[in-house]
Amino acid sequence: WPHEPSFNCLPAFVAAVPTGTFTRRSLWFDAYGNDFRWGAQVAVRSGLKNKVDGKTTMYEGRRVGGSMALELCLAPETLARLIEDGEFMDATYTADDE
Repeated sequence: WPHEPSFNCLPAFVAAVPTGTFTRRSLWFDAYGNDFRWGAQVAVRSGLKNKVDGKTTMYEGRRVGGSMALELCLAPETLARLIEDGEFMDATYTADDE
């Protein structure tokens, strides 16, 4: 997948609501608190079938105190346009910037 990224399409949803937003979340699933006996979780991500261009998923972060884990699924061309957007890039930072 990393070499040829692609996303599932929800044609009926996209055709009906091309700029729509939908949300869902499970308050009962503690993503970082489950012990799978593989060691401490370092990240959370949705499954392959839950990826569509523009989908954003937020999870409660690993650190207490209001942190969050953010998963943003973008098609390669969408990501390229976002990186070329100077205003957007000026508003972002990485851990290397700190």
